[in-house]
Amino acid sequence: MAVRTTETKVRAVIDADNTVAMAQFIATATALTDYVSSEDSASVLTTALLLEIETYLAAHYYALYDRQFEAKKTGDASATFQGKTEMRLDSTIWGQQALALDISGTLARVSKGSSKLSLHWLGTTETNAREYWERN
Repeated sequence: MAVRTTETKVRAVIDADNTVAMAQFIATATALTDYVSSEDSASVLTTALLLEIETYLAAHYYALYDRQFEAKKTGDASATFQGKTEMRLDSTIWGQQALALDISGTLARVSKGSSKLSLHWLGTTETNAREYWERN
């Protein structure tokens, strides 16, 4: 694991609680950025882009831990938080930025997930099929 970003750099892009360490969020971002780098067979991602991707991914993972406000109101205390869990990297503006920075498209593929639907026919072929009244 080649850590590219720093806690200072992550804190520069997100309003984070100073009592919360960024190490775990950076470690997760590093693991995913390393994967993105390894999938970049065309070598389109520069060192600078990988640094930015890792920074925004770390901020994204922090934002999942400490949901960021989308809107808040003081009178009668109301708040709306960013994103939805099922939106994956699109659930935060930092995840969206990481997606935009990854010109290889690897994060988009990972974020899309592997929820593919496939159907397989397990019945008989039409030539082997029996009519309804012939069954039993």
